[in-house]
Amino acid sequence: MLRRSLTGLLAVWLCCRAESLSPAPEDSGNEVKLVHVIFRHGERTPADTYPKDPYVNFTFEPVGWGQLINVSPVNTLQGRVKG
Repeated sequence: MLRRSLTGLLAVWLCCRAESLSPAPEDSGNEVKLVHVIFRHGERTPADTYPKDPYVNFTFEPVGWGQLINVSPVNTLQGRVKG
């Protein structure tokens, strides 16, 4: 167990050391960009109601409260995204 741990630590140390000793790459003009992609599944039925809601007994058949409905993400985003 100890031997396996020491071997693993040695391998990590050697990799880090080799990376720090390697020559710096030439500037190729490329850039690294961080991109976040947010995907929305689609529309949902209400998850909860408010006090004295006249529609409190509405069942949202066939899916129920707080569930996804059969509206595609394309239809959900239609008109919200320019382009």
